[in-house]
Amino acid sequence: MPLMSDEQQQMDSDGSTSGTTIGPEEQAREVVEALANNNHEQILSQFSDNLITGFTEDIPPTFEVYLKPEPEPVLNEHWLALTALYGEFKGILAIESQQDDEATSLTVILEFQEQTHPLQLTITPEEQLSDLTFATGYEPPAYVDTSQFEERDVTIATDDVELGGTLTVPANSTNVPGVVLVHGSGGSDRDFTTGANKFLKDLAWGLADHGIASIRYDKRNFVTDVPPDEFDIQSVVIDDAVTAVDRLGAVEEVDTERRFVVGHSLGGTSATYIADQHTEVAGIVNLDGPAFGSAADLFLPAVQERWEQQDDISEYGNEQVRQMEKLAERIEAGEIEPDETTVLGQSGAWIQSYNNYAKGWLDTTASLTIPRFILVTGRDRPNQAAQWEETLRTELDDSNTDVAFYEDVNHYFQQGDIPSSPLEPLKFRKPPTETVVSDIAEWISDTPKKS
Repeated sequence: MPLMSDEQQQMDSDGSTSGTTIGPEEQAREVVEALANNNHEQILSQFSDNLITGFTEDIPPTFEVYLKPEPEPVLNEHWLALTALYGEFKGILAIESQQDDEATSLTVILEFQEQTHPLQLTITPEEQLSDLTFATGYEPPAYVDTSQFEERDVTIATDDVELGGTLTVPANSTNVPGVVLVHGSGGSDRDFTTGANKFLKDLAWGLADHGIASIRYDKRNFVTDVPPDEFDIQSVVIDDAVTAVDRLGAVEEVDTERRFVVGHSLGGTSATYIADQHTEVAGIVNLDGPAFGSAADLFLPAVQERWEQQDDISEYGNEQVRQMEKLAERIEAGEIEPDETTVLGQSGAWIQSYNNYAKGWLDTTASLTIPRFILVTGRDRPNQAAQWEETLRTELDDSNTDVAFYEDVNHYFQQGDIPSSPLEPLKFRKPPTETVVSDIAEWISDTPKKS
C-alpha cells in the first residue's frame, strides 16, 4: 500500500500530532543524502544487527585480503563503484514502497549521469534498516541484436568429466570464424556469471553480432571438486580448452582453419599455452591476462594500487596492503604449501603452477607463429598496467603481435572513471564496452586462415 505522508504518520489516534518520527520515505531520502555526502556513520547507526553482519557477506577476497570486511569501507566502496561506472549522481528519480505491519520496503531509483540504478531499502517500525541492497539483474547489452544469432547446447567431453557448454552461431551462417572463450580464475559457469554480469555471454553475443561463432562452457572446478593440491593450470584450464577447440572444429558453420582462442584474465594468459598445444589454432586474443614475474608480482601491486588510488587511504586499507606484503614475501620465499588455500582463494598448487607458466610466457608467446592480440586495461591498476603494456610492446615487437591499451575500462572491460572498485562487476550491471567487442571482432575478421 502507498506510504502515508510524514504528517499522517505522526498523527495520534485522537487526531493530534506528536513526536519526531519521520516517515520511511523521508528516511530513505536521508540515507541517500548521507551516501552522496560520505556520511557513513549516519547510515550505519540505523543498521539492524542482522544487516551489520549480512552486509559484508559476499565481498570478494580481493577487497578483504586478510581482514574481515567492515561495513563502513564496504558501504563507501558501493558508492565509489556506482559513481565510477555511471557518472555523477544527479538525485532521486522516484521512490516506490510497500508497507505492512512488520516493515516498509522501498525501491529508490537513483539517477546518475549515464543511467539509473535501484537501491532497495527495508525500514522497520523502529526506523532501523533491515536491508540495504544495491544489486540489480542481468540485461543484454544494448548493442546486441539477439535476432542475429542462435544458440545450441553442446558438451565438452574430456577424459574424466563432461562440461556443459553453449554454442553461439550467427544466423544463416557458413564458414564463419569461431572462438573458444576461456574463463579467468575461480570456478565459473559458462557465462562467467558474476553478480548481475555475464562477461562471456556478453562477449559471445557481441561477437555473434559481428558474424563470429563461439563456444563457452562450464569450467571444470564449477562442475566438480578439484583438490587444492591438484589445482594446476594445465589440468583445470588448458586441457579442457584444447578439447573445446576440437569441439569447435566439429561445428558445421565454422571454418576449421579460422579457430581462435579468446581468454580472459588467467584464460588470456593460458591462451598462449592452449595454442602451443593445439596446432590448428589460427590466433589468440588475450583479454587482460597478465603473465610476468610471479603470483606475488600479480597480487601485491593490484592491492597496493587498489587502495592507494583513494585520496585518503584509511587505516583499514593500509592494513590490507601490509598483510598482502606479508603474503607476497611468503610466495617469493616458496613457503606456500600445495594444499594451502590462501586468503585470495588460490591454492599453493595454483600459485606454483602460475609461477611456472608466467616464467616462460614471454618466450612461449614469442615462439608462436600465429597472430596474437593482447588487450590491457588501465582502470584497476594504472601503474602496473602501463608497465605491462610497455613490456609487451618491447618484448613482443613483431608483426604477429598487436597490443591495445584501454585506459578507461576495468578488468571486466566495464567503462568508467578511475579509480575503479572490485565491487563493480559483482554488484553493478554494465556490459563490456562495445568498442572492445568491435576491436576483437575486427581483429579476428582481418586475421588470415591458419596456413
